[in-house]
Amino acid sequence: MTGERFIFSNSIAYSDTADYLISLSTDIGLSKTVSPQSRPSLFVNGMPYSMSDTAQRLGLSLHTKKSNQDPAVWNLAVQEIQSEIMSGKDFIGNSIQQSSFKFLITDRVNFRLSSDILPGSKNYLALFEHHPYLDILSSIDVDLTPFDENFNTGRFDSEVNEHLPDERIVYFTTGNNVSDLAENLYQYRTKSLSIPELEQLLRGQPWYLVKAFILEQANISKLSDPDKFVELEPKIKTFQEKVAGKLNKTDDNLVNFDLGMLYLSDYNLALEQYTNVCDKLGITPNINLFSQYRNTIWSHRQNSVGIDSIPDPWCDTFTSIAQVILNRNDIYLDSSLSELGWNIAAQIALRCSSNSNLDLNFTKYETVKDLINQINI
Repeated sequence: MTGERFIFSNSIAYSDTADYLISLSTDIGLSKTVSPQSRPSLFVNGMPYSMSDTAQRLGLSLHTKKSNQDPAVWNLAVQEIQSEIMSGKDFIGNSIQQSSFKFLITDRVNFRLSSDILPGSKNYLALFEHHPYLDILSSIDVDLTPFDENFNTGRFDSEVNEHLPDERIVYFTTGNNVSDLAENLYQYRTKSLSIPELEQLLRGQPWYLVKAFILEQANISKLSDPDKFVELEPKIKTFQEKVAGKLNKTDDNLVNFDLGMLYLSDYNLALEQYTNVCDKLGITPNINLFSQYRNTIWSHRQNSVGIDSIPDPWCDTFTSIAQVILNRNDIYLDSSLSELGWNIAAQIALRCSSNSNLDLNFTKYETVKDLINQINI
């Protein structure tokens, strides 16, 4: 058996969405789901396989470079993980030797580690190849996904509702996630603000703050504090350094998975990009399911309000931020930041794209033009 049947997710740049798109291939042995999920296709002792427990027990970091780890620990871990993988089965119960499938392993691992475990295996980088500032949502170690009508309520159920008493479980029934949560918080948490005031406070807030506010009984002032993101400053600098080194990595078995194919490319180019990356990974593209998923993303977008076009060199930057982070088809120079739902993820992406010290507190600005003027100071 060669490693060519295995695909690993790289620890420098990874994405649950990319895992999902890879799993759509008929070469990957997994039942095809409608909603995006990150699932390994190798099963050991009847459970989806993860090497993390073995690595933790032996003192191995899955992410750290080989040169920075104990060689004895590295070698022992490689042997044990190889043995575990070789004992695995596909999702219908066939051993690796008997299976006709290829295997996706979704642990986030260092390229050298995956290569030592299974020489010849593929390892992919999920990134926005031509818009690296958009990787901000997955690359900072707090979840900046904005809470709004587009938020995946399945995540809310698994990360919040599971930990709440029955009487406080939040039900999303109206199609307005923010309104449903505000009503719940008003009833069970605080009546210091009205429901409309809570809606205004919650809309567009990063998930890590909303989640903490609900589960940790954090003070509501944490949501409204204009300086609440000061702790993100060092994380942003680390992110910018990591982005600078991502695209310099070259190896035939290290494949760039450009997420722009989902959010930024027109349909024909997206199909070309998708089939190309599948070819590099050695799997058969599933054009039908890929197209369905991409169309779902684009169908949920809204048009923005505005007249004046954004001039170069800022047009591409703001358009990409609008399409990926704000879920908008377009954006204008006179577009209202409030109407756009401008949020901290968008502000950080803009700051990283301009390599500036743009203030993270964007509430003092009214329009896109105000942000550009601030950058150009």
